[in-house]
Amino acid sequence: MEEFMMDSVELGMPKRGNWNYAMAKDKLEKAEQKLFKEWTEKLDQYYRELGRVSYYERNLETWRQLWRTLERSDIALFVCDIRYPTLHFSHAVYKYITEDLGKPVILVLNKVDMVHPTVSVSWKL
Repeated sequence: MEEFMMDSVELGMPKRGNWNYAMAKDKLEKAEQKLFKEWTEKLDQYYRELGRVSYYERNLETWRQLWRTLERSDIALFVCDIRYPTLHFSHAVYKYITEDLGKPVILVLNKVDMVHPTVSVSWKL
């Protein structure tokens, strides 16, 4: 588990880069593709050195949807399974939302009926 979390912190997530509404669509897409390619090359090198397979999403369109959704949102919700919340919570995405976009995040823990009551109580603020 700690190794999984370290990967997330070290590698972060692909970022969209600087853009504005005046940019031409093709110019924006090329910039996104360049940054995404650099990020995936970094991933490949990192995992090749470890002799492991990457679990990161490699579809640029998926990341574009995430970037645009987060940019348009006022707040983000992380829905995590209470049985393994640290496995479902991405520190890299949290950092991107709170630091890069400056937006608040709410952590929602589901499946609370599947754990001992002391576990769910321990998450209360």
